[in-house]
Order: sequence, then C-alpha cells, then structure tokens
Amino acid sequence: MTHSLRIIFLLPFMLFMSQTLLSQESDKLLWPISQDSEKYCAQKTSSGWFVDVEGCESNRDTYQAVWTNECKRKKLDLLCCVQNADSTWNCEYFERVKSRKTVSVGSCNATGKILKFERFHGSKDIIFPTNEEVNLHYRL
Repeated sequence: MTHSLRIIFLLPFMLFMSQTLLSQESDKLLWPISQDSEKYCAQKTSSGWFVDVEGCESNRDTYQAVWTNECKRKKLDLLCCVQNADSTWNCEYFERVKSRKTVSVGSCNATGKILKFERFHGSKDIIFPTNEEVNLHYRL
C-alpha cells in the first residue's frame, strides 16, 4: 500500500508545502503529517530569536521553538526539529509528553524553520524518521 503524505514546513512568518512523499515499504506511516493545525495535539505555542539556548556560547543567532500538548488525557511522543544555518536539523525526541506540558528545541545558529512529528504514545502505526533521514529528506 502506498501512503501519500504532505509535509508543511513552518517559518516564522510563512507556510509553504513541499512535494508529496511516498512510502511503499509497508502499511505503516513512516512519517506523520507535520503541521500545526487544530486537528493535531502538539501546537507550537511560542518561538523566538536571540534566546538563551542550552549549549550556545552566545544568543546572537539563536532560535527556539516551544510546543504544547493540547490534547486532554493523551500522552504524545514528539520529534521536534529546528533547522541550523548549514541546513542540517537539530532534532530532539520527547516521549510521553503529558497534556498541557511543553517541550522546546533550539539552535545556536538557526534559520527559523521548524519541523514537528507527533503520535499518540504507544502507537505502532507511525514510525518517526531518524535524524539522518530528517537531514536527508528535509534539507532546504
């Protein structure tokens, strides 16, 4: 079975849609639709430039995005990414994010582009991409 997924990249002031990605290997969705809309639990609740990001020597080109689990009584697994200036992605995996809890990802030298993948905790129907796959398929 072939699954067609549309991925929406979020920029600070603009949305644009990439080409359709296809998976022919199995009946599982390899990469969930990645967008912030009302039908998804994890919503981007804030983002900003020039913030203190752990591991950065200065905050001259830092960027951080924050997502909140907006679904009641649902735990999420999230893969959240911020793009670095060299077009690679800084991704972090969060497991069992409880309702109303927030997670954040930042970059020391960022572009402001973000990606977010989500699934209900324990779901076997969605397999997140690896960091290598994110960097291969979402390099802009």
